[in-house]
Amino acid sequence: MALSKTLQKGQTVLACQMCEEESKIKWKCLLCNFLMCDKCRKIHQKVKSSEEHKIVDLKSIASEEKPLGHIHDFYNIKCDKHSGKICCLFCKECEEVVCPLCITNAHNTHNMTEISAGFKVAMEVLRDLHACTNQDLTLLTTNMDTIQKIKTENLSSYSEKKQAILNQEKVLKDTIHEQSENLLSQLDDRVNNMNKPLQADGKKTKEDFEATALRSKFLKDVIDSNNVLKILKTAGKERTEKVEIKSVDTTKYRYKSLPNFFPGCIKQQTIASMYGSLKEIPCKPKFSFSKKIKTTFPPIQCMLYTNGSMWIGNYSSKKIEQISLLQDESIQKKRSVNASNVVRMQLSNSGDLFLSCHVSTLYMFQPSTGKIVPSKYTAAPLITTGAFEISKNNKIIVGAREGGPAQFPPNGPRKVIMMNMEGEHEMTYYLDNESKPIFTGPYRVTTDNNFDIYVIDIFNNDKEGRVIKLNQSGGVSDVYMGHPEINDSGHPFSPLDFKSTSSNNVIITDSQNDVLHILDNNVQCIHFVRTKEFGISYPLCIEIDNNESIFIACKSEIYKLNFSEV
Repeated sequence: MALSKTLQKGQTVLACQMCEEESKIKWKCLLCNFLMCDKCRKIHQKVKSSEEHKIVDLKSIASEEKPLGHIHDFYNIKCDKHSGKICCLFCKECEEVVCPLCITNAHNTHNMTEISAGFKVAMEVLRDLHACTNQDLTLLTTNMDTIQKIKTENLSSYSEKKQAILNQEKVLKDTIHEQSENLLSQLDDRVNNMNKPLQADGKKTKEDFEATALRSKFLKDVIDSNNVLKILKTAGKERTEKVEIKSVDTTKYRYKSLPNFFPGCIKQQTIASMYGSLKEIPCKPKFSFSKKIKTTFPPIQCMLYTNGSMWIGNYSSKKIEQISLLQDESIQKKRSVNASNVVRMQLSNSGDLFLSCHVSTLYMFQPSTGKIVPSKYTAAPLITTGAFEISKNNKIIVGAREGGPAQFPPNGPRKVIMMNMEGEHEMTYYLDNESKPIFTGPYRVTTDNNFDIYVIDIFNNDKEGRVIKLNQSGGVSDVYMGHPEINDSGHPFSPLDFKSTSSNNVIITDSQNDVLHILDNNVQCIHFVRTKEFGISYPLCIEIDNNESIFIACKSEIYKLNFSEV
C-alpha cells in the first residue's frame, strides 16, 4: 500500500534504496523504512545491530505496518556533505548520519548502526535531558519562591526593627520632655515663692510713694502760698504726722536667688547606652542543663522570678510562696501568703505583687503591709484569666471571660484587655476584621521589647491551642499552630506557658509533647528542643531571669537551663 501511494503521486519508478541501481523492489525493512531488491535484502540482513530488522514482502506491508503505529522517515535523509546522496547509516563514534560516500571517505573503520537505532538512542538522550531540564525548572522555581519568601521576611523584619527604633526614639523624647517639664515646674515654684513677698512689698512701696508724693505737693503748695498763718499751722501739724520711710529689708525673703541649671554630660556613648544598639542574633539557640531544684510545693502552675527568689503558686493550694534559690540547689522559704485561685502573678515597678484570681478585679499583695487588697484594674463584668502581663511600657494586659467554669465552645465573650496605669481600658481585642471572635480561651499572654502582644489561645479542656500575635489596631497579626515535625492529630499542640526573651523570641512549653518551641517575632518556629533530653516531662510553666536563664516547673520541681544565642 505504501508503494502504491508513492506511485500515485508521480508514477515514478523507484530504485533500490541500498544499491540505487536495481528497479525491481520487492522488500521493505520496517525498522529502517528502506525499500530494497533481493540482493540488497540479503546484505541488509547481515548488518550488525542491537535491534532486529524486520524485512517484509511489499505485498503484505499494510498488515505489518499497522501495529507499529507512526513510522519515521529514515530513508529520505539527504547528506549535508555530498550533494544528491541519501544517508543510510548512523556513525556511533561521530554521532552523525552518513551516506555511502561518507563511509568510504571517513567512516569506513567506525562503528555503525542503523539510523533508526541512532534515532532511538538520540530520543532517549533528549527525553532524559528534557526530564532533567524539567527537574531543574522545578528546583529553580523552588529557589525563586524561597528567595522571595526570605526577601519578604527580611522586609517584615526590617519594618519591625525600624519601628522598634522609632518607638525607642519616642520613649527617649518623652522621657527628656518629662524631665524638662519637671525642672521647669521646680523653677516656676521657686520664682513664685520669691515673687509673693516681693509683690506684697512692691504694692506697699507703691502706695507709700503715692501718699508721699501727694504730701510733698501739699507742702510745696503751702510754702508757695506765703500765707503766714497757714504756714505756722501746717508746720506744727505735719511735724507730728510725718511717717518714717525705711529701705527694703531683702534679708527677710526666703530665697535670695534662683538655683542655677547644671546640664548633664551628654556623650554619644551615654546616648547609645540609654537608646540601645543593633546586635547580631544567631539563628539557633543552645540549651544546657544547669540544675534541678526540689520543692515541697504542690505541682507548680505559675511562677515569677524576682531578684534571686521565685514566687510559686498552685490554683488549688490556697496559698502562694516566695522561695530563695540557693547556690547548692536547695531553697529557703521566705514567705507564705494565703491566697486562693491564683492563676498568674506579675510584679509592678513599685514592688507590689499583682494576682489574677478568676474574679473581675486584679488583687495586689503589698509586701510592706503583708495584706492583699483589690486594685483599680478590673475586667468587670467579666473575670480575669491566667493571661496576665505587666509590659515594659507599663500596660496592664489581661485576658477576660464570662464567670463560672470555662466552657468550650464559649458561652460568653472571650477578650484581651489592655489598660493604662490609671486602670482605663485603652484597647480591647475581641473581634477580628470579619467580626468573628479572635479567642476561644485566652490562657496566657506575654509581650516583647517592641511591646508586641502574644496570646496562648486554648480550644478545649485538654489544653490544645495556638499562639496568636496581636497587632496594634486590635486585630491578629500572625498565628502559630505548632511544628509539623512534632504536632499532628495524634500529638496536638498543647501550649501551657510562654515567655519572651531579650531578642524578641518567644519560648513556649508544649506540655503534652515535652517540647520547647522557640519562635521569632513573626511567630515562625526557628528551633525546638525536646525537654526529656534534660529529664523534664510535662513542663507546666516557664520563667526567665535577668541573666536569661530558663526556669521550667515540672510537678514540684524546678529545672534551670542555661541558653545562649537567643
